[in-house]
Amino acid sequence: MFDRQYADLSSIVKSSPTLGHKLRWPGIPILRLVTTMLILIMVVQSGSLASAWLLNISRIRFLNALLKPNATTEFRSVQLAETERLLRGMQEHNTSNSRFHFVLGQLSQHLHKTDMAVDSFQHATALDKRDVVSWWYLADLYYGRGDVALAIQAWRKAGVARDKAVKFWWQGVYQERAKKFEEAQTAYRVAMDLLPDYTDAYYGYISACWGQSRQGQPDCLEIANRLMTLDKTDSSRRAFEEGRLALLNGQTERAVAAFQKSLSIDPSFCLAKRFLVVSLQQVGRSSEATEAMNRKIPGCGE
Repeated sequence: MFDRQYADLSSIVKSSPTLGHKLRWPGIPILRLVTTMLILIMVVQSGSLASAWLLNISRIRFLNALLKPNATTEFRSVQLAETERLLRGMQEHNTSNSRFHFVLGQLSQHLHKTDMAVDSFQHATALDKRDVVSWWYLADLYYGRGDVALAIQAWRKAGVARDKAVKFWWQGVYQERAKKFEEAQTAYRVAMDLLPDYTDAYYGYISACWGQSRQGQPDCLEIANRLMTLDKTDSSRRAFEEGRLALLNGQTERAVAAFQKSLSIDPSFCLAKRFLVVSLQQVGRSSEATEAMNRKIPGCGE
């Protein structure tokens, strides 16, 4: 049967240009003859040997359809569709072949048959739970159709939870910079679900809460409280978020102390200075508020 490792299949095509050329064109008589003979062998020998050969042929045709220079979209679509039909006719002989389901899943995905692709990759992972590539494909398909919880489980099984969490964190950062706060929070939430101790995602979520003036909402308060438990560092930004959370809880004096601590660690933290001034004014410490306001910080646009 097939090598269980995921080798670069394009090397098969490149190392056999003649075979690749013939297999690229299903109308060539020799391919028709070979295919017919293999189908007959499949019938006679219960499909084991012939299925293996046909699957290898299908994989090469699949790659050729994708790698052919200057190939039109129509050409690729026809090649992929014909290959998929060939493979689906072999399913009953490959129920326990994880590689068969993997190749079939790839084909279905390229043909935008999402449900069929999901089904194929599910079969592949059920047969080989260590098939990380199939788990990865399956996770992306789950996420694409909105099954976030299933996608997160599959990404973890693929061993890419941390990489995906960082990707979603960056996505959140870009969305937040574009003032698309809800989209940013969605991305930060996925990052947190992938890595529950990923504090950068928590900071991002809270920042987006303040960006859309939702900082007092239950979800924002929950994330802020979880962050205070998770982040044990003695950092400026932790002290700053502790101060903002104290403000939301009506603990203004505690907020003042937190903002002062934040500025003592990072004297250039402009936002901490602004919150400190407001907090000092709220507790009636006007002279200190004026002093803090007059303290110039380079780059703060003052």
